[in-house]
Amino acid sequence: MARITFYGAAQQVTGSCYLLESAALGKVLLECGMQQGGDAVERIGDAAFAFAAGDINAVILSHGHLDHSGMLPKLVRAGYAGPIYCTAATRGLLRILLEDAFGLYERDLEHENRRRQRSGRKLLLPEYTIADVKKSAASVRTSAIRYKNSIGATCRTAFSGRRSYSRICNCGINFYRGWLTKASRVLWRSR
Repeated sequence: MARITFYGAAQQVTGSCYLLESAALGKVLLECGMQQGGDAVERIGDAAFAFAAGDINAVILSHGHLDHSGMLPKLVRAGYAGPIYCTAATRGLLRILLEDAFGLYERDLEHENRRRQRSGRKLLLPEYTIADVKKSAASVRTSAIRYKNSIGATCRTAFSGRRSYSRICNCGINFYRGWLTKASRVLWRSR
């Protein structure tokens, strides 16, 4: 029996993060988004994963917006070392968005630590680093149009002009063009 757990974007529209679990699929995170609005240092510092990052088998992104991908570097920092599946268009934007978000986070963290130092409070350590951003970007797996590649012994990924199809551990993951330019809809089918 498959199970889905909502860890983000429940009763709100940002911070998308859903855990799909089944015997055939393992544990797959659909989206790993950041909450939007408010202070970035507090928002990222307060965000804790309610699951062990190292237990996740794969991450699937529908698109690269930060409310769907912004916590990937923190997930990597917490021990995730698996693949991140998305379309080629999302991959092209992801590194740029994550690096830009890190630059803003780093600037805000430096500002907060100057305030803390002046008032004699303990300095905050970064929740993730630029190395985690680069490792996240390097973990992305896509394929060229109509090119089939293997992902492990039982997994295949193939992308066609109208739809992209990934098969992960005997479960189908389909990427369809979405409502947003360069985004996709993800259809998950248990086999």
